[in-house]
Amino acid sequence: MSEQEPPGAVGLGIDRASAFFGPTRAQRLYEELRGGGLARMKPRVTPGIVVAHGIAALVHLLSIALLLAGIALILWTWPAWLGVILGAAMAIAGWFLLPELGRIPDHVVSRDAVPTLYALTDEIAAALGTPPVDLIALSPDENASFQRVGLRRTSVLTLGLPLWGILGPQERVSMIAHELAHQQNGDTGRRFLVAHALSALQGWHEVLTQESVIDQGPLEFLVKGVLEVVALIVESIASVLVRLYWSESQRAEYLADHLGSRVSGTDAFIATNDRLLALSAYPEALFDATMKTPARDPDYGAIFDRFVALFRSIPAARADAARIRADLHHEDGTHPPTAYRSALLADYPCAPIVTLDPKMSDAIDAELAPFASDLGLMLVRRWAYFFA
Repeated sequence: MSEQEPPGAVGLGIDRASAFFGPTRAQRLYEELRGGGLARMKPRVTPGIVVAHGIAALVHLLSIALLLAGIALILWTWPAWLGVILGAAMAIAGWFLLPELGRIPDHVVSRDAVPTLYALTDEIAAALGTPPVDLIALSPDENASFQRVGLRRTSVLTLGLPLWGILGPQERVSMIAHELAHQQNGDTGRRFLVAHALSALQGWHEVLTQESVIDQGPLEFLVKGVLEVVALIVESIASVLVRLYWSESQRAEYLADHLGSRVSGTDAFIATNDRLLALSAYPEALFDATMKTPARDPDYGAIFDRFVALFRSIPAARADAARIRADLHHEDGTHPPTAYRSALLADYPCAPIVTLDPKMSDAIDAELAPFASDLGLMLVRRWAYFFA
């Protein structure tokens, strides 16, 4: 369960967070939060956060400056073709490096199509004291996320059908509550500037690290060397951003857990974390379920039923081994180890405010069933070369 990251964060951002986020730092933060209570989880304005946002703003200003400089060069040199080409290249590069506002994802389901799911989500949002989500989207992946997209900053809750399938009714409440809690504590707005600065830095890095040409002349060799130095600077800036922002992003996850558990109940939230740990013992489950799709008369929706069956067939010893490794398990550099998340929740036990009875949970499954085939087809197409 994680908030969706922009593409660049997956490259220069999360990779560096994963390297920086080692067991020692994870344990140190956990112990600090455990001793400090809820107050330590709340967002803070620290010198590091101020510097991180300053660097992020500078990155975005450089992208804007590149765009404007390209336009100015076109106007200044027109109609000289060399200046126009160079200016157009600068303007296009600057445009693509601007912060991405995001777009509404595919497979959005309307309130008319899944009224019970929207009613549950609205109830959870009300319990958190946050506005209801504008849209719910479905995903074929074992994840869930919350994001704001577009100029209107439309709120979108994305639910992964595989993850939804392995959760019990009250655990489903905890999954949704965790994602909406990110909206309640303001994580989405705070992360926007830094996360998209990492996306821009990823773009710069890709431009600067092109494939080497075998037969390089002295000039090409010199230019390549200069570009590599600049690329190293870009990498260093990304690393600094991650290190400055890491601690606060971790606190945000712990706080989202705490706020979400007050809605779903602590036991359900811990049980959800345990499901994630068990799933980590069989990371190929979704791939294996997809590979069993028959070539003739395929039932793509059955992929998710097979996935649930494979999950339930995980040997107890294998799942226990994953739990033993729990102190090191985190989905990526943006999330604390799952064992620490559960341990901290256990210190603040809460009864559920919103409950999902099995009958209502089954009704939601019935609403989602018509969309399973399209989502399963996405998985088949993703791994189509294995079917050839």
